[in-house]
Amino acid sequence: MFSSFFNFLFHHFLVDWVTRWGSKEMTRNRFSVENVFRHNSTANIFIDLVRDFKEKQMDQPDCPGMLTAEEDLDTLYSYLETLARQTCAVLRGGAKLLRLGGCEHNSIFVVGDLQGGLRDLLHIESMLFRSAPVTGNSVLFLGNYTGPAYSYGFEVLLYLFALKVAMPNNFHLLRGKNEMRTFNGVHLKGELVNKFGDDMGEKILDLFNLVFDCMPVAAVLNESVLCTHSGIPNLVGGGGKRRPLIAAFQAEVANKTDFADPRKEMPIGYEVSWGIVRTSFLSPFFKLSLDDGKHSRPLRAQQRGEDGGKGEGF
Repeated sequence: MFSSFFNFLFHHFLVDWVTRWGSKEMTRNRFSVENVFRHNSTANIFIDLVRDFKEKQMDQPDCPGMLTAEEDLDTLYSYLETLARQTCAVLRGGAKLLRLGGCEHNSIFVVGDLQGGLRDLLHIESMLFRSAPVTGNSVLFLGNYTGPAYSYGFEVLLYLFALKVAMPNNFHLLRGKNEMRTFNGVHLKGELVNKFGDDMGEKILDLFNLVFDCMPVAAVLNESVLCTHSGIPNLVGGGGKRRPLIAAFQAEVANKTDFADPRKEMPIGYEVSWGIVRTSFLSPFFKLSLDDGKHSRPLRAQQRGEDGGKGEGF
């Protein structure tokens, strides 16, 4: 169904986009024209594809997904690669610890695990950002965009990547447990292989992992709430002295933008994306030191106890 459509998109829009994107310096105004207000931009095409899929195909019996191995896979991969490249470029321009808020006129909504629930994501859209790709609200997603609960992780990722490219200042994507290679080699890989076959499924997984490597791992809202997927970092440094959170992130991240293995390359990022929360941290009176003069309360999408068992979400 989508094969001829993708060929048309590739030859008329993608090649044109690549030529013009690299022809001159990107500015704020040009970014808006290219990605938000241009109906055939890469981001808007994928936004429309996912919405159209939900309206016309998702409720059909035995629907495998928006795109399958029946498509022209080489053309599909080229288009996915373009979206992934754009998403990485946007993510690399941001910090690994986001500082959000500060504007009293805009609301920030926080969304927990999606687990491949495309219907849930589009229902959230209908309530919070129906006018996307133009909206006044900001949305922070805490991670775990795919998982065993639903079978539309591929579509969820495409939609979120497209929203991030179209509105980088309004949509923020944190890295959760399922955005790490250690964990997405099971459920996400299985979904992609089932939809696109072994070879293409693994290629798309590698492409998605490149985007995951660029994602931030935590966000501070209004200098008062620390948002992570599941963990709270161990901020006790040498000599038993507790380090301020911001200083700890700056020390570990430095100028690096991509982290393929956070467990080794950015331990503080691994702890907040997949960390065991000590009982003392579960107290409602617990606060984290952001810097020498400010403190933060934690907000997490998923909580794990000392025994490794899964607790309740936020």
